[in-house]
Amino acid sequence: YRDLGTPVNVMAFNEIGCLPTKNFQTGYWDKADVISGETMKEKWVVRKAACSQCPIACDHLCSTDGTSGKSHPKWPGVVSSVDYESIYALGSVCLVDDFPAIIKAIELCDRYCIDTMSGGVTVGYAMEAYEKGFLTKKMLGDNPVYKNGLRWGDGEAMVQFVEDMCLQTTEAGKIMAKGTREAAKIFGKNEKGNAMDFSMEVKGLAIPGYELKALSTAAAGFAVSLRGCCHLRNGSYSMDIKKKYNRNSWDKEDDRAKDLYKGDLEMALIDCYIVCKFTRGIYKNVQEQAEVFEMVTGLPTDDKFLYKRAAAIMNLGKLFNIRECLIEGIEPITEDELPKRCYEEGNLDGPTKGWKIDREGHMRLVKAYYKAHGWDERGFPKKSKLSELGITDYAEKIKGVQWSE
Repeated sequence: YRDLGTPVNVMAFNEIGCLPTKNFQTGYWDKADVISGETMKEKWVVRKAACSQCPIACDHLCSTDGTSGKSHPKWPGVVSSVDYESIYALGSVCLVDDFPAIIKAIELCDRYCIDTMSGGVTVGYAMEAYEKGFLTKKMLGDNPVYKNGLRWGDGEAMVQFVEDMCLQTTEAGKIMAKGTREAAKIFGKNEKGNAMDFSMEVKGLAIPGYELKALSTAAAGFAVSLRGCCHLRNGSYSMDIKKKYNRNSWDKEDDRAKDLYKGDLEMALIDCYIVCKFTRGIYKNVQEQAEVFEMVTGLPTDDKFLYKRAAAIMNLGKLFNIRECLIEGIEPITEDELPKRCYEEGNLDGPTKGWKIDREGHMRLVKAYYKAHGWDERGFPKKSKLSELGITDYAEKIKGVQWSE
């Protein structure tokens, strides 16, 4: 990470077929090397930066002028912090291999305070929506940058569309500023299909930098993540990438579910400590974290206490989601499902060509995950679990729910 930053993942993921490409139609791109960490280091990185007292400096600042020092003709002197998650979203998801365009788009997202991941995946969705006739040239406005519309791989149009979304200056920008789920509701259906079928999100949050059709354990872990499809709340991708489980099958669901459950708790704890998630690997176990916690706070604690508090956090989050789903008239378990594309469209090419998620296998794993948490088959915490964690009062405030024993 010091040498290349998180963009080291671009080629690593491309080689195993899990680099999100063309709005998650596939997990491989033959132009991935152009936006790789190796190419970025050679041509675009002008400085490395670190958080206070960190020796790694994984933050790599890139300039549109590049290392040559020549001013970029359209975006001279633009500098932004470029990581893997921004590259996949504004790069391979949109088929954009123009690195200065990626740098500029990141700078706009940072300036206008939107997430580059959701921003990039939304642009990728808009490109597919344009291709399929849901989004029209008229909606894009009269900016000459859209002379060819909003097409795959057009870096300048991608940059302009990011700004249009942020400032909501066009009809298309206003629609897509709502995110892909809400945009899909507006677009509805046409002769080419349903706009919701290629909205690549879970609970409204864009899928992070992992092609889930290539990672069966991660697909379940991201689906059940409380804040939507989030790699920072559930590190399940590592189980597939490090070959702990067969990433193209749904066997050993109980073992996978227990690992997903434990991973959830440990990620929740790290968020509570407010430390970098990259440091999680230096601890052998949560007991070592408890010892550090005690040294810092002076409060006696152990791993059992920390795990229990993490479980309370997860259950409170689940209660919140259940409440909000019921208010909106949504069956909560449907929010733990993946986009239709994941189940019905195999990857187009590369090492995972033809791979897709088995819906039945996926839902078996999701329900095994519920069981590991002490929830029922609906994904609702049981009374016994709520009582054990001391949060029964919160469940009782959700009206109209029959909680399992």
